[in-house]
Amino acid sequence: MIRMLKGKDCARRAVLSLFKDAKIRSIKRLGGIGNESYKVNILSNGEEKRICIKIFSGTLNEAKKKAIKEKYFIEKLSEIGFYVPKILHYDLEGKLIGRPFLIKKWIEGRPVGKVLEKTEDKEGALEAYTYSLVRLHKVPLSDISPNIIKTYEKGEARILEQIEVLKMFSKLVKVDVSNAITLLKENRPRALGLSLLFGDYAPENVLLDNNKRLYFIDLESIEVGIREEDVAYAYHMLCFLELFNKRLKGISDNFLMLYEHYYGKSLRNFEYFKAFIALKLYLILKYLMKSRRFLRPVQVITIIYPIIYTIFFKRAMNYLRECIRTYIVS
Repeated sequence: MIRMLKGKDCARRAVLSLFKDAKIRSIKRLGGIGNESYKVNILSNGEEKRICIKIFSGTLNEAKKKAIKEKYFIEKLSEIGFYVPKILHYDLEGKLIGRPFLIKKWIEGRPVGKVLEKTEDKEGALEAYTYSLVRLHKVPLSDISPNIIKTYEKGEARILEQIEVLKMFSKLVKVDVSNAITLLKENRPRALGLSLLFGDYAPENVLLDNNKRLYFIDLESIEVGIREEDVAYAYHMLCFLELFNKRLKGISDNFLMLYEHYYGKSLRNFEYFKAFIALKLYLILKYLMKSRRFLRPVQVITIIYPIIYTIFFKRAMNYLRECIRTYIVS
């Protein structure tokens, strides 16, 4: 029976399984809701090194699937020519610390969201952010192992499955959005192609290094779906940035124009997926607000929660509600 370690003890033991002579200088917990990620500074053979360890959560079987998937896509996308972190070590079975983990080389860079805030770097960052998504959407699905991610015979099947996900979340958070769900089901596009999706293409989930190279750093959410899902998600994430930084006004619309330019085709169903993903985000944020899973450490929840709610969630939820309302009345 493997003893389940917790928190930084997991990271420490995993790191020492690779760098047996290392002296750990510091371990810092990184952001994220689902899994645990740590930035670790070590001294090994007289050399300072920075690494990242990602420890996968859920049941052991769920965690193994996520770890296998992320390892596969790091290797596959690297082979195709994308910039991704190099894997230094891994345990996909959870034999060492009770949970699967990946140890990756630390990428010296800044999240695209931070770079966008710098006026002199904004245009280049947005172009890199958009072009990388287009490249991912153009990866042939025939190049991807069918054993790694679920695929569909038709795009419509994907939409119908996601509508059931919306229903599940609405019941979970006890919010009646049945009118919106019914409308989305009735108005669903029929003839849709399938693409490889990033799944969580927020500006905070990709890094620009000092050489302006864009790195995908979190690949466990990659899935097969309709490319407008990814585009709408990224669009909403950029709109969130606009809500809190007036200097960024217009970047969401610029993103759409750049995407169509680089892809070479128009986004015919964007308004539909804009509402679809707005509803999905609305229900997910409701769930996070209800469970308070986005907060760490637990001891300061009572102090931080009202501040986070006021500054971010209230504005974000109002924005998403308006997107959904506009679609319903149009």
